[in-house]
Amino acid sequence: VLYFPRDFPPPNLSRITYFKGGLCGLSPVNPRALFYSEAGFPESWPEINVIEKFPLVEHDELITLEEVGGSLILAGKEAMLRLDEVPRTTAGNFIASEPVPIRGAPGVVGPYAMTVVNYEGVSHIAWVSPENGVLVTDGHRWRPITTDIDWGAFSGLDKSGWVLHWLKSLRVMVLAYSTTGGTNDRYYLLHMDQ
Repeated sequence: VLYFPRDFPPPNLSRITYFKGGLCGLSPVNPRALFYSEAGFPESWPEINVIEKFPLVEHDELITLEEVGGSLILAGKEAMLRLDEVPRTTAGNFIASEPVPIRGAPGVVGPYAMTVVNYEGVSHIAWVSPENGVLVTDGHRWRPITTDIDWGAFSGLDKSGWVLHWLKSLRVMVLAYSTTGGTNDRYYLLHMDQ
C-alpha cells in the first residue's frame, strides 16, 4: 500500500476551472498534463492526481480548458479533447474515463480564445481555431459559426493573444483580435440570438 498526503499544495498552474466537485488545471511546466484536486477539497492536490496520457500528436500542448454539459473540454494547439471523469474514488467506487478526441476539430489559437456560450438553448464551447475562425462544440460534434469572415486575411499573424468572451446579458460573443500580430486593436461582435 502506498500513501500520499491528500493536502498537498497545488502545482504551478496557468489555467484552472471547476469540474465535478473539484478543480482542474494546466501547468506551464508540464503542458501535456492535467492536474486536479480532490473532490470537495479545492486546496488539496495529491501528487498522484495528474493525467499525463492524452491522444495528442507528438509536439502538441494543452492550452486551456472549460467545463460544459458534464464534460471537461481540453483544448490543444492542434486538437480538442473531451474528458467525462477524472480518476476518483467515490463511496468506495473508482470512477475514471479516457480522454476522447473530438474528431476532426482543430485546436485553439491561445489560452483566452475559448469560452462557454449558450447557443441554440444548450451550453457549448466556442473557440478560435488557427485557420477556420470561430467554432462551437457540445463535446461530441463541432461546426464553424463564422463562415462569412475572410480568415485568410489573418494568415501569418500571431493569434496567441486573441480573446473570445461571452457577454451573457447581451447574448453576444466578443472576439478581440489584432490586425498587426501584436496587441489586440479590433473586435468582432458575434450575435448569438435572433
